[in-house]
Amino acid sequence: MSPAGTSSSKATAAKYGSWPRRYLPKPTRPKLSVVSSLLPPHNPPHTPPPFIKFALMSSTWELPHEASLAVCANFHVGPETLLDELKKLARLHLAGLPDAVAFYAGRIVEGLASAALQIHHLYAGSTVIESLDTLALSGKVSDGALLCGHAIRRLANEARHLERSVLVDEEATIVALLQLWVEWFVSACGASTASQSFSWNDWSSRTPMLRTLAAGSQPEMVALSTHEDQLQPLLADSATAAFVAERLVDCNAATADRFTRAAKDRFPHNRRITQIRALHFSRAQNPEQAIRLLLPLRNGNPRRLDIETIGILGGAYKTRWLQSRISAHLKCAYDTYTLPVADAPRSHYLQINIAATALWMDKAALARSHAQAAIDLLAEQKITSDEALEGTVNYWMVATLAEAQLLVGNDWLASVLYAKASATDNPTGPWARTAAQLRVHLEFLPKTRYWETMHALVSR
Repeated sequence: MSPAGTSSSKATAAKYGSWPRRYLPKPTRPKLSVVSSLLPPHNPPHTPPPFIKFALMSSTWELPHEASLAVCANFHVGPETLLDELKKLARLHLAGLPDAVAFYAGRIVEGLASAALQIHHLYAGSTVIESLDTLALSGKVSDGALLCGHAIRRLANEARHLERSVLVDEEATIVALLQLWVEWFVSACGASTASQSFSWNDWSSRTPMLRTLAAGSQPEMVALSTHEDQLQPLLADSATAAFVAERLVDCNAATADRFTRAAKDRFPHNRRITQIRALHFSRAQNPEQAIRLLLPLRNGNPRRLDIETIGILGGAYKTRWLQSRISAHLKCAYDTYTLPVADAPRSHYLQINIAATALWMDKAALARSHAQAAIDLLAEQKITSDEALEGTVNYWMVATLAEAQLLVGNDWLASVLYAKASATDNPTGPWARTAAQLRVHLEFLPKTRYWETMHALVSR
């Protein structure tokens, strides 16, 4: 009989390769960190012994001195200045209210997103997700900063709707992501202050790691998830793990499968980690695994069903149909995209996918209607085909408008937009997915006037 624990160790080694179980820590609830210097004098909380403080260093944060943050007084988040809002965030940390910290960080993200839209004379969305979407499609925000904003938005929503408690060790991640978001805003939208270098140090012990993931090169991001000694901080809390997983899947990193598996095992009930693991499976042409992961979310509490779950699950069914051409799978994709969810009618992403699946179900009129709805929604955000052709914009703005114009019958404009999309991206990036879908569209639109032009683009 083998010694106790041997079989478990072998199973762990088989599952995680070179990542031993000791690098998969259990959640902790560390004590409050040093109080921010922004706060008035107070009686500091009990300081833990040095060895305990050392063990908790990975989850501490504090804002820098007010003088370092003076530039933040030049910007407003609603009626208050950004500096005032940061002071309130520090007070909530002192009070030991991580849910409130998450909620307030979300408030700051929403306010700065609206301010950025006003500065760039863009449509201010009715929701924060719509505002972030407009910034992304118009090319005004980097991919890394955008993911920081969305990560904070999700945590704020979970706190707002009492979906789960935000843990104390997640505060450091929230504040690190918020620092990166604030730095993006000041640099991109600060006008006269944009040229100033930031005089503050990192607000959180997790800022350096998350900065590498948000703004580093692909090799730098992959290196963080490859080395064993880096694994523990990456899985320290669900917010960090979800952010890392999304970045690795986004850049098609070789370590994406192993890390998303470790994150899912570490946080089996976290919705965002489940979504990212499913997205990885779907992009890896393994839609069955993606569907298996997402069906519990689809069939669970309808109030918690969101556009992101619908989009990934619908995409998995669509991939399944592309592999099998079984009509039942296509119907599942269409039915998923048309599920009644809050804000779904305002989502150009869902509208264009409804249009695509409707075309493949031989519902041409319905396809045109939803494609036109996608064009109209983007136009409300001042995102048009002319802007896509003339400006430096996000890849998905060009690709989405190209698909929408094709489905409403504007063949020439569609062919020009598809040509720009193919020139914007490399063959192994998003264009590969766009080209695969365009090939299917051309099967169902054989009489398109610029069929040969578009077919040549996908045959390169």
